[in-house]
Amino acid sequence: MIRPLVAVLVAAVSFGVANGYTVDAEIPAGNIVVKSIEGDVVKLKQDFRDTPGHWIYWAFRVRGAAGRTLTFDFGDSAAVGSRGAAVSEDHGGHWRWSDFERDDPRDPVTGDHASYTTFTWKFGPDDNEVWFSQTFPYSQSDWEAFLAAHAADYGRVFVTNTLCLSKKGRPVEAGRFGRIDGKAKYRMFVTSRHHCAETTATFVMEGLLSAVFGDDELGRWMRENIEIRAVPFVDKDGVVDGDQGKNRRPYDHCRDYNDDKPSIHPEIKAIREMLEKWAKESGTPSVVMDLHCPWLRGSWLKKDDSNEYIYAVGIKDVEPQQRRICEILERVQESGSGFLASDYYAEGRGWNTGANYKAGSTLTQWAIRTWPDAPLVVCFEIPFANARRMTLMPPTFRLFGRDIALALKAYLEP
Repeated sequence: MIRPLVAVLVAAVSFGVANGYTVDAEIPAGNIVVKSIEGDVVKLKQDFRDTPGHWIYWAFRVRGAAGRTLTFDFGDSAAVGSRGAAVSEDHGGHWRWSDFERDDPRDPVTGDHASYTTFTWKFGPDDNEVWFSQTFPYSQSDWEAFLAAHAADYGRVFVTNTLCLSKKGRPVEAGRFGRIDGKAKYRMFVTSRHHCAETTATFVMEGLLSAVFGDDELGRWMRENIEIRAVPFVDKDGVVDGDQGKNRRPYDHCRDYNDDKPSIHPEIKAIREMLEKWAKESGTPSVVMDLHCPWLRGSWLKKDDSNEYIYAVGIKDVEPQQRRICEILERVQESGSGFLASDYYAEGRGWNTGANYKAGSTLTQWAIRTWPDAPLVVCFEIPFANARRMTLMPPTFRLFGRDIALALKAYLEP
């Protein structure tokens, strides 16, 4: 479903027609507010909706700008990542980073896109409609394409179900992968999109789940030994509508796992009930994993600036287990993503303090309280565009998901 944005359409028409092109948010998960169009400069900002303050997600289309070079200016709002904008010229079928085709200024040390607030794009002579996004989108259609590619294994290696209905009545996808006959030796639960705009985390989830279909030692081991239950779009309404998701009023999905009050989001209520029922039937979960993305960007050269490398978010009560999975992951990784165990973001470091959780408790914190004997509870943060100097693209995100599967096999059966 494409969310209509009346204010955006008014801005696009009133400014765009006079200049021969239009800018609007009428794409899947669209999000933009057009402030003005003056010649070849488009001034715009993110639509924050129910997120107080600033956040980073945006996605929009431009029509009728063939042959022009436009500058997109977010003013004083940090919005442009380290590789520029994600760009699609085929209605979202394929995406690539703008910095590989535009000579926008670069940081002389890191090579990153220099500006946090602007990017430019040269439209080809036939580029009558081009889509732009803060990062690579991952939507319901991507999830459905992944499942369709493995349709022959439905009922044998995986099944799908609806976790619940969202507040707006949308089905929230869930699935079971691996050994699904109830006889699995290990049981894993994995989520992404507690913050709906954190799209690259779902590519990683897909890569992890893809490993169960492999005609190799890892795939055979997973099909024999582990059942993975997955929820790819925890904030389903936000994913479809193109919300920020982060810091929703009164608090977002990620802060809704509290012991002293019921969950306000139906997806979180359903997750808690499903996990408690599963644990009662089959025992303590072997692995609970949550996949997130950090802030827009930063500088990996600075201490505690954690936005441009992959890392685990530390929780003091289970730090030995978390450090161990990180050490194994560094050793077995094959994706080339440069994961380092030393990047472990220990509790008390940088932003990872009690102040960050005043709004409420996370899935991993709740799981540790509920099952203190669980072998592994961990959250990974997946950057939007780069891991240090390495540019990240969907194939790399998926390969890192397979790295996680390799590490889990070695962790659970050393």
